Amino acid sequence: MAPHWGNYYHKAMIPNYINDLANLLKPKGELRIVGGAVRNMILGRKISDYDCAINCPPEDILPLLKPYKCNINGMKFGVLGVHFQHHYIELASTREDIATDGRRAVIKYTSDWQKDALRRDFTINALYLDMNGFIHDYCGGLYDFNPLILQFIGSPAERIKEDTLRYLRFYRFIAQFNVQRAVMPENITIESERWLNLSPERIENEIKLLLHGQNWLQACKKAQEDGVFLLCGMIMDNKNFVKYQYEFSYIKTSLLIKSLLFFPSWVPVSWGKQFMGQQKCLLDNMKNENYYQLYDIFSNELFYDLLFFQYFHGFISNNKYISLIDEFKQYPKNKFPLTGHDLPFQGKLLGEKLQYARQLWYNSGYAMKKQALIKNTINSEPNPQE
Repeated sequence: MAPHWGNYYHKAMIPNYINDLANLLKPKGELRIVGGAVRNMILGRKISDYDCAINCPPEDILPLLKPYKCNINGMKFGVLGVHFQHHYIELASTREDIATDGRRAVIKYTSDWQKDALRRDFTINALYLDMNGFIHDYCGGLYDFNPLILQFIGSPAERIKEDTLRYLRFYRFIAQFNVQRAVMPENITIESERWLNLSPERIENEIKLLLHGQNWLQACKKAQEDGVFLLCGMIMDNKNFVKYQYEFSYIKTSLLIKSLLFFPSWVPVSWGKQFMGQQKCLLDNMKNENYYQLYDIFSNELFYDLLFFQYFHGFISNNKYISLIDEFKQYPKNKFPLTGHDLPFQGKLLGEKLQYARQLWYNSGYAMKKQALIKNTINSEPNPQE
């Protein structure tokens, strides 16, 4: 039998605004905190937001939320968002998934908490914290915390068939948590049409979270071995990955570096034009040794990314890499006086104009003032004369 765990410690960790919302909705149903917040509470990790579940349809509670700003876009899927006491809370009605296409589900509302739990992804995510501080576990998730085990609820194949993105989320969780054992059958196959139903943005967001995770190296290695990246249209540079793993893993690297080194041909469009521009900056300046100029023109993070990029590719030695970092930590940075809000441009043109202004400012010995930079930049050619 699955454990039923509770104490006043957990009750004390429930924010007042969640308690207030539960009391407001009590005439229609019971509200419980669910999923990631409960999982992180047990793990002692930071809780960024509190998703909640309630055992009644969203239409039943909407009248009670009339004084508050609500997001009803997800109501047909059983999810209602509410802005309450300066917080945004998602309320998911307890339900069963009757039919799925790997992305969306046809649902049926239920007041049975266990039926709601059985449709979720992992055992450690199917936990419910009530307002008395008790954790309700219908899938044995509490047994999977010490040691931390990542496993699907019931049949992995069925859970992935219901929501194809769960396949990628499995590897993302390996990256984010100190998983001691991850249970994924070797015979799992993904129907290509179901994968194509996923939006690129959702896939790219999962990849971003994976690469940000503390155990991203372990997760990437397993994902590569299992063919996950190829499924996402990503070709890993195995040579660079192995080189990093054995020679450079002691150095903390950014998302920008990881994407360029390990997936050089992959273009994550949803990560933004600025990210694409930063990739181009690193590639264009791979051999540039004018470090004082680059330090003032680039952001700090981009500058240190460039140093690592040069070091990784052998353009500077280990000793020079370390000495440059030590030197520029002591070097005062001249503050560029413009931002994108100061110029009447958008998109790619705005980036080109800002780059022009930075070069102009550098050429003036950092003496050109803000208004003079704006005036000269607005009517400029794409590149200033160096």
